[in-house]
Amino acid sequence: MKDPTDAVLRMLTQRAANSVVVGSSRDEFSLASAAKIADAWEAADGVVLDVVDWPEHAASWLRQARRFLAGGPDAWVVITDSPTGWLQLTRRLDSTTWDPARTIVVEASQRRVSRVSWLA
Repeated sequence: MKDPTDAVLRMLTQRAANSVVVGSSRDEFSLASAAKIADAWEAADGVVLDVVDWPEHAASWLRQARRFLAGGPDAWVVITDSPTGWLQLTRRLDSTTWDPARTIVVEASQRRVSRVSWLA
């Protein structure tokens, strides 16, 4: 699968989500996918509270974690081609309002989507 947009929108609709935060790693495919999903969700009358991206390596992911949590979304959508940055960010999300069961993860590799699923 090259484009996860339809699958993500279908999953968000099935869970009756309205507001979302979309996050991605900073590779070209993930950034483009995040923007496309956010635009499509807004076109479907959904609310995108923020689109956040993160580096693969950083001293702290606190700024990105705060943006990722802001607004208390109904769901989160994560697009990543490498788990490194995402795993570091999740360490900042422990003991917060973030709920893995309300998080869709789009796993991509070499500009192809390998899996779209709820995290928990």
